[in-house]
Amino acid sequence: GLLSKSVVVTLPAALVILQWWRSGRVRWMDLLRLAPFVAVAVGITAADLSFYRSREPLDLGYTLVERALIAARALWFYVGKLLWPADLAVIYPLWEVDAGDLPGWAYVVAAAALAAGLWLARRRIGRGPLAGVLYFAVTLGPVLGFVDYGYMQFSFVADRFQYLAGIGVLAVLIGGAAHGLGRLPEVYRQGALGLAAAAVVVLGVLTWRQAGVYRDEVTLFGHVVAHNPQARDAHLNLGNALIKEGRNEEGLEMSRIAAEQRPDSAAAHSNLALAQMNLERFEASGESLRRALELDPRHKSALQNRAELHRKQGRHAEAVEAYQAVIARDRRYALAYAGLGDALFHLERYREAVEALGQAVHLQPNLPMAGTLQLLMGRASRELRRFDAAEEHFRLAMALNPRDATPILDLAGLRSAQGRQREADDLLRRARELRPDDTVALQNVAESLRKQGRYQDALAAYREVLAVDPDFALAHAGMGDALIKLERYQEALETLATAVTLQLDLPMAASLHRLMGRAAQELGHADAAEHYERALEIAPRDTEAIDRLAMARFQEKRYEDAHRLYVTLAELTPDSAQTHSNLGATLYYLGRSDEALRSFERALSLDPELETARAGVRALSGAADGAAANAP
Repeated sequence: GLLSKSVVVTLPAALVILQWWRSGRVRWMDLLRLAPFVAVAVGITAADLSFYRSREPLDLGYTLVERALIAARALWFYVGKLLWPADLAVIYPLWEVDAGDLPGWAYVVAAAALAAGLWLARRRIGRGPLAGVLYFAVTLGPVLGFVDYGYMQFSFVADRFQYLAGIGVLAVLIGGAAHGLGRLPEVYRQGALGLAAAAVVVLGVLTWRQAGVYRDEVTLFGHVVAHNPQARDAHLNLGNALIKEGRNEEGLEMSRIAAEQRPDSAAAHSNLALAQMNLERFEASGESLRRALELDPRHKSALQNRAELHRKQGRHAEAVEAYQAVIARDRRYALAYAGLGDALFHLERYREAVEALGQAVHLQPNLPMAGTLQLLMGRASRELRRFDAAEEHFRLAMALNPRDATPILDLAGLRSAQGRQREADDLLRRARELRPDDTVALQNVAESLRKQGRYQDALAAYREVLAVDPDFALAHAGMGDALIKLERYQEALETLATAVTLQLDLPMAASLHRLMGRAAQELGHADAAEHYERALEIAPRDTEAIDRLAMARFQEKRYEDAHRLYVTLAELTPDSAQTHSNLGATLYYLGRSDEALRSFERALSLDPELETARAGVRALSGAADGAAANAP
């Protein structure tokens, strides 16, 4: 024990007490025999003190008198919990220490009186009671507050500190009870044994209940907060545990309390930011992260959360830089590599993505999202046309998440792209059968078919989804797109309208309105432009919606409106020859020939074969030549 845990450094003193209890005296030879234990204990004590002072230098500033008050009260606290183990807490509140506190001095007087009484009564009652009490006090000595240690910042006592020390008190109590029972008649002894058995059962039940406090982090830190709301980092730890379980609203509340209790804690603000980010309150999350990094610019969790925030906002280039900052801080942090790989994938930097994701899996093979990482590596490998590697990653993802249809669908898509249609169909069937009543799984099958261009098959798959859940908006949305591809515009318009009605806040709502505009336009409906305008209200930078609305305005001869839209589109897509050509045509009809010619020439510089631009240049050049010939 002495070589395994430093709390056992009191072993030499315990052995001296044991020797005195046995023989009534301690000889020089006894002390000499203890010399090796003393040497080890002194060495461990010196090493411990040196380590903790270098890691966390402490000077709590208590006087010797105050430390005596702390020690005396702590001794009686531990005795009380041994005799009546009620209201146990993982972290007990830190009490005030005041040298002028008379009740505090009562603990000191009571401890001294007990020791003196046992010493004076040793010839009558034996040395055992005093030996047990001395063992108890000496074994607790290192944590009684005479030397500063880190935990004293939070509490002066902890149940675990007396695991060894409690033996002294228990031995005295049990020994005294056994001695007293030995003098009783048999019938009383049997009754006492029954009471002892009942006590063991009661204590066993209490132990079982107390063990439940440690069932999981939420229960543990919830217990701490309930018994000691001011415990340092209790709300922080509870908030973190709640966030891990997906209980973000509760986690946010606990994290907010933690930040209020310790406004200078970077960890508290970082945790608050994580909860806000998970609830998609991105602006508030960014503010909390800025505060965390002001307090500690190298705080790893805050740096990681900042990178995650950028990634969730779709700011992937910034996310890459942020993840690289985390990795510079800790080159073995698997989660940073995982996020970096995802951001690189979205930037279509597939080779780098595979490397980063592979590093994440190498550093921590049992990551909870390992299956997702394998799936991403498979997709990146597929884009790099490393089909064998892609298949291997997809199969690993299938093995890691056997109930997830997504990797099966990706492998089916790979097989379809390779022209191995029978295998693709077998995989799609397997994905369907995996969770036949799961709308998300069925939806993924339908989406896979649509992305493969198998629109008729996709329609059948979407109908399977709607048979399970007629109000599944995503299925209506996908079906609408497939119907447009099949040029079944009236059905598409109705289906897309249903999707928008069922769920107004769909992530792709702008795309749905754009598709509705296209279907309406193909049907010759007058309200097509209204759908494009609705799409742009939701997503002002939707270039396809801008293009189609501009064309609609051009066809309506609303050239000023068309010009404004084409100017915006040219700013968003400066390298699009067709956009510059369309802008030139609009300027032509507005009578702004010089500007129109420049737009057509810009289009031809981007695409010399673009016939509409060439025609525009010819028309304007011919008009200019005619005007010159007719000049006086």
